Amino acid sequence: MDQRATGHIIPSLKPIRRVVTGHDAEGNAIILENDDAKQILAIGVPTHGVTDLWKTTSMPADNKGYADPCTGKLTLPPPPNGTLFRIVEFPPDRDFLPK
Repeated sequence: MDQRATGHIIPSLKPIRRVVTGHDAEGNAIILENDDAKQILAIGVPTHGVTDLWKTTSMPADNKGYADPCTGKLTLPPPPNGTLFRIVEFPPDRDFLPK
């Protein structure tokens, strides 16, 4: 869909690989997810934005079971009483500063 039609910036950020590990029923380490991160938000220009890798809504983090914590609406501040682990990508000045 065209950026102009939605009013949103279509990100052109580099994909960030996200590998999530866990444990099976016997307690052995396993890979739960191995894919590009899906929580991506462009800010201002397509090459400036954030990619969320992990977030929690409580401290200490509850790691029982597996429910992907990076779902739902992406917001800039962390969740109330929570934390965020994210990568911020900054564009070159020529892409970001007014001409």
